[in-house]
Amino acid sequence: MDNNFDRPVCKMSTARAVNLLAKDGIIVTEEQAEFILEFLYDMAEIAVEQYLKEHKRDFS
Repeated sequence: MDNNFDRPVCKMSTARAVNLLAKDGIIVTEEQAEFILEFLYDMAEIAVEQYLKEHKRDFS
């Protein structure tokens, strides 16, 4: 298992997000998609930080 937490994050393009959302009938502009993606990245970062904080002893 690769535990390299310092590798760069590959972010989804706003165009791809617009297309994926459109497939589910959710129509957004690229500006709205950018806002949605930033929110999701922020939430994911919080979730990972919280998980690591709660399981700190498991990684020592």
